Amino acid sequence: MSDDNTSSVGHRRWLLYPPTLKMGTGDVKAQTGTLDANSLWVVGNTGPRPATRTEYIAWPPAGFVPFMNAYKRWSFSLPNANFANAVVTMQKSGQSQALTIVSRSSGSGDNTIAWDVTGYSSWPAPATDITYTVNVSNVVQNGQTRSFSYQVTVIDPSR
Repeated sequence: MSDDNTSSVGHRRWLLYPPTLKMGTGDVKAQTGTLDANSLWVVGNTGPRPATRTEYIAWPPAGFVPFMNAYKRWSFSLPNANFANAVVTMQKSGQSQALTIVSRSSGSGDNTIAWDVTGYSSWPAPATDITYTVNVSNVVQNGQTRSFSYQVTVIDPSR
C-alpha cells in the first residue's frame, strides 16, 4: 500500500478500487525463510460499483490508522473526477502541514490525486494520537466543483 515507487500510486488504486471482484497474491520464500518475491493479480476483474460508506477512497482512510500504515505518500480517489486544479491542504493538530502534489492521474481504477507529506520517509510511532485534517478542494466531478474534508488519526496500536 505504500506505493512510493510510483507517483500515480497505481498499485494502491487497483487494490482499493471498489468494483474489483477478485484479486490474488502469492509469495515465494527464500531458503532463509524471508520473503523473496511477491506477485499481485488485480486488473480486469470488475463488476458494478458497490455502495460504500464514502463516495471517495482515501489512503490513509478517515479514522484511526496505525502509524506503520501511514506512509509518506497519501492519496484521494474519486470516480470521474478532474484533479487538474485541485488543491490539497493538511493540518496536523491545527497547524499547516507541508506537502507536495506528486500526481493527478486517471486510469488504473478511479481518478486520483497523490501527495507526499513533507518530512516523512517512514512514519514514526507517535507518543500520543495525532489527528490530521485533510482538505481536497476545487475538484471537478461531472461538471460540478466540489470540496472534501476528512480526518485521519495516526495511532500507535501498542500504546
